Amino acid sequence: MKAKICGITNLDDALLAADAGAAFVGMVLAASPRRAAPAVCEQIAARLPAAVQPVLVFRDAPAEQIIALAGRMPRAAIQLHGAENAEFVATLRAALGSVRVIKAVEIGEDVALDEVCARMRELMQTGVTTFLLDSPKGAAGDPAAMDAIARRLARPAGPPWFWRAGGLTPDSVEDVTAGLYSAVDVARGVEAEAGRKDAAKVRLFIERAARLEGQQRPPDDGGNS
Repeated sequence: MKAKICGITNLDDALLAADAGAAFVGMVLAASPRRAAPAVCEQIAARLPAAVQPVLVFRDAPAEQIIALAGRMPRAAIQLHGAENAEFVATLRAALGSVRVIKAVEIGEDVALDEVCARMRELMQTGVTTFLLDSPKGAAGDPAAMDAIARRLARPAGPPWFWRAGGLTPDSVEDVTAGLYSAVDVARGVEAEAGRKDAAKVRLFIERAARLEGQQRPPDDGGNS
């Protein structure tokens, strides 16, 4: 399974992640201890190997800001981590064309699956290409609910819509359900300190994520459709 190393704040950590085999390098452009300056994001995007895609992470930023920054980094994907709706995504898509749009969806305990799936189906129609299933900030996530959503909305052919996040670490990434997700995402779980990565943890996370590639998803229990 592919790995995204997120919360990158400097070029050294970006190149470390690329060298270790990450497919995606995420840079946060929202209020966070892991926020990266736009100039640093541009530097990283310019230096990453062609096989590694930069991802610009926003939370409820104005569309004009996202469009302007993405326009300076044409290889970058856009990740939306706030309350952005289908209309907002359509605005980005109209301005940026074929850019990959990733929408984070926080899945906590007692989530209303029907409501969440309906909202996600609407987002699919306006250009979201990937959903990142994550835990709510400061709260416990629900991996079983994440798996249920991934099963309900699975593509009939091709790679899954979904990436998986939610407090993952090198020790827990192998617990992710194989076959439902095309990538796993980590930030804090591979840090030495906020905004600085631990090289050994980064390499171990990516190595263990790769072991999930090609594994088959478990049979559906019939209760998630």
